[in-house]
Amino acid sequence: QRRSLTESAAAVGNLHFRTSSGGEAVRNYLEYMKTQLQKMFGRSVHLTDTATIAARCGMTADDVEQRVRRATGLATNSSTSTSAAADAIRGLSEILNRLHGGR
Repeated sequence: QRRSLTESAAAVGNLHFRTSSGGEAVRNYLEYMKTQLQKMFGRSVHLTDTATIAARCGMTADDVEQRVRRATGLATNSSTSTSAAADAIRGLSEILNRLHGGR
């Protein structure tokens, strides 16, 4: 099953690369992150609550804010490169991973 998930992620990444839709990929990941935050903390915690998120994941508020701000900017940019999108998604996924207990 892990192989299937990895192959699926690679296929989605290739699709975004071929269609130059990096911004859309970041936008979708931000929506996923919002959903995960709601599942973990209820509707009281939002992406803009960087200090709260930082305290719960063991990062600095500035680091969380920088990652969220960068991703938000890329999500609204129609010319976001796939490498910039991948970097932003990696940054956001690290936050989520830490919130789920990974270090």
